[in-house]
Amino acid sequence: MSLLRLLTGGALCCIVALAGAAPAHAADLTIPIDTVIVSGISDGETVEMAAVSSSELAGSTCAVRSVHRIDGDPHSGNDLIVSSNGERTMLLDVEREAGAVTDGSTLLEVDELITIELVMGPDEVFGGAVDVELDCGLSSTGTDSQPPSSPTTPSSSETELPATGAATSGLAAVATVLIVTGVGFVAIERRSRRGSAARIVR
Repeated sequence: MSLLRLLTGGALCCIVALAGAAPAHAADLTIPIDTVIVSGISDGETVEMAAVSSSELAGSTCAVRSVHRIDGDPHSGNDLIVSSNGERTMLLDVEREAGAVTDGSTLLEVDELITIELVMGPDEVFGGAVDVELDCGLSSTGTDSQPPSSPTTPSSSETELPATGAATSGLAAVATVLIVTGVGFVAIERRSRRGSAARIVR
């Protein structure tokens, strides 16, 4: 029985780990800011860093964020202004630490041009190594709509759980089926959140 518990426990750990590892969502547009400024711009002064065509995103409302790459040196107090369609959003203190991720102050409605300006901080140095990313909800399929999913039919090797009181979650059902399939010819008793039991025998 101890071997059975070890096998089932290991299988559950693997399944939970896989279910929690969601793929990262790619940005619809990434604008690298690599210009290094070490002199000539005073604290509080504004300078344009990029002007980028965004015609493919025109009419979209986008979340804006900046990512300070790990190889970048920290420079406190440097802000970025991202503007388009007469609107703008602020990214504050974007170089405060290596790897810093900064969300824009507001959503941005995009037209055919995006400009990015730097507001210099008190140490009057900008190290670059910052990516400005726009997420408009378009990168996963190219449209805002999701295609309907096709229903699936369990194969002959899968085992269905009988209904027992409170409904079990989809993850728990999948975990139980995989455990039974891997161990074979055993009876496993699993209790739901409300204490009702489901028994599977192969």
